[in-house]
Parts: sequence; structure tokens; C-alpha cells
Amino acid sequence: MPKAKTPKAPTPPRKNSRARKQPDLGKPLLTTSQVGAFLCCSRTLVMSLVAQGDLEALRIGTQLRITRESLDRYLAGKARVV
Repeated sequence: MPKAKTPKAPTPPRKNSRARKQPDLGKPLLTTSQVGAFLCCSRTLVMSLVAQGDLEALRIGTQLRITRESLDRYLAGKARVV
């Protein structure tokens, strides 16, 4: 008599490692990657904005950090009515 197959438990869905997670903007200092994710642009572009002086940042050791206030000022300056 053949053995009856027992149903397998469903496997949990895989996490998409490429999916962008929305940064926690409640933190006082944001990384360039978090700002890039918020602005939907690359980290390199964020670093270019800092180098050009368009976006204010703090250098802590070798790392750049952007305050929420400086990000708000940058966005307020770029806002326009269409």
C-alpha cells in the first residue's frame, strides 16, 4: 500500500532585499543613504548636493550626516508650483 503524502507547511514569503525601506525621518541626524532614499535619488547625488553647498551637512569623522532641518530647508528652496 503506498504511503500517503502529508501536506507541507506553507513557507513564509521571502523578503525582497532590493526593496527600499522608507528611512526613519524622526531621527535628528540622517545618513546620505537615508536622504537619498527619501528623495528617490542616489547617495552620490546627495553627496554632490552637499559638495555644491545646496544641502547642509555635518561631517562626523569621515561620515556625512544631514539634519532634518537642513533637508527641510533644501526642499523648501526647491519647491515650486506647477
